[in-house]
Amino acid sequence: MREDRGKRIDNGEWVYGYYTHFRNLNIDGHTIHHINGSFYQVHPDTLGQRVNWENKHKVELWQGDIVEYNDTEGRIYIHEVKWDKREACWFFGNISIRQIVDSGYFQGMNLKVIGNIHEY
Repeated sequence: MREDRGKRIDNGEWVYGYYTHFRNLNIDGHTIHHINGSFYQVHPDTLGQRVNWENKHKVELWQGDIVEYNDTEGRIYIHEVKWDKREACWFFGNISIRQIVDSGYFQGMNLKVIGNIHEY
């Protein structure tokens, strides 16, 4: 099952769990079902899915993250992590994460998350 996150409506903090569009007497809207059993309403435009790859530095990636990384020649790149429906894979800019992982480059990559599109 995929893991999702979103910013809570009540306090603006990130909450992690599983997305559902929930309707009952107490909640009507986009929610994250947290592992503790609670449901939290989230801003729908902040919803993002976890990218299921980590490098050797255990960098966890989420849809909408802004990442910085160097290529083999030391050039610095800054890109948003996005899902491409047509290619059915995650991208940093115009580079697919699948391509980076398959090449083995991702494991040694000096990648860091420097922000998120919802924080700017």
